[in-house]
Amino acid sequence: MARSSTFALTSGAHLLSGTIQQSSCAEVTLLARRSPMAVRVFIQSGRVLPGPPQPGDLPAERVFINAADVPEFWVESDSESIPAVGRVVTFALSRPLDIGFERIIGTVERKVNKSSR
Repeated sequence: MARSSTFALTSGAHLLSGTIQQSSCAEVTLLARRSPMAVRVFIQSGRVLPGPPQPGDLPAERVFINAADVPEFWVESDSESIPAVGRVVTFALSRPLDIGFERIIGTVERKVNKSSR
């Protein structure tokens, strides 16, 4: 009698899942599916805002602010709905943190896929 079990593994930006069937000889089937890829969005004229997420806000996984001589402000998101360069974008932290802000608004300066850096 054959036994079957399922599994899922994550490796970088890929999710591997499949079924292992055991019988007199082992057979393994893998199905590869791309998971969302993180995009770093550099923001111009950015502001951080208090308050809960609003409809249309994209999830912000990471936020970086560099207040040096050449300021940088970027947000990383797994969203596939990042607007084009020059368009306004709003983000909300992917989980509530007690850091004084929950939302980010600004203009998209440029976008960089994390895998192509």
